[in-house]
Amino acid sequence: MKKALLYIFLLLVAIPQGVSAQEKVYTEEPTYLSGFEQNHSEGIYNIGKWATISSSAVVASGALVWYLGELSIREQLKETDVVDGSVAAIGMMQTLLGGICLTAALPFYLWGLDLKNNPNGLGLEMGKERGLGGRIDIGWGFSNTPNIGGSVGYNFNRKLFVGLGAGYEYYLDGEGPYNYPVIPVYADIRYQFGGSRITPYLGVKAGLDVNVVPIPYGTIDWGVSQRCRNSSGAWWYALSLSNNYRNTLSFRISRSF
Repeated sequence: MKKALLYIFLLLVAIPQGVSAQEKVYTEEPTYLSGFEQNHSEGIYNIGKWATISSSAVVASGALVWYLGELSIREQLKETDVVDGSVAAIGMMQTLLGGICLTAALPFYLWGLDLKNNPNGLGLEMGKERGLGGRIDIGWGFSNTPNIGGSVGYNFNRKLFVGLGAGYEYYLDGEGPYNYPVIPVYADIRYQFGGSRITPYLGVKAGLDVNVVPIPYGTIDWGVSQRCRNSSGAWWYALSLSNNYRNTLSFRISRSF
């Protein structure tokens, strides 16, 4: 009788508690973070935060100086044809330089913020360690209509992807024959600076525009990737600079798989 009661106790109380404890340990076990991320996540966050804040202030003040300089030019034109545009030029350069700094700093701030909010690394590393993969992207530029593209390739690890891709872009450069389509075929290389859920990345595309006469084609992407929690893919947000015909800047959103 005592043995039967003991078995019933183990079946109803002890064994379920042990299974529950094992499941709890498994679900709360942190994923692996590199030593660089563990030791320097706070530094990444602080540097990224203050670089983002200061560059934003430079952009805002530069834009104000630029605007006041343009107003001054308009007032001068009412009285004479000779104007002093130095204030507007200084404001424009300040805005552009601040914008470049902001673009460079923001992905590192987002990376550091994610590491700071997840100090034990739980749920940070997701996605494929290695294997076949690809992505589909869409962008919108200052001198081109929405452009689309895609690539397939191989993930050598969580940071490096190399593949081949193709796309379609349509550039606006005036009217009629000055508007032209671009059909690029390219090698696609992406490198992430960390293995966490939110990570800065640099992407390069190099190939040929095969529409009519093949000419060199290339773009540089700089932005941040955000891994999906329920799949091995990620979302990618980036500013893309293309050298096709002339430098064009676009904002690109991609989905990898």
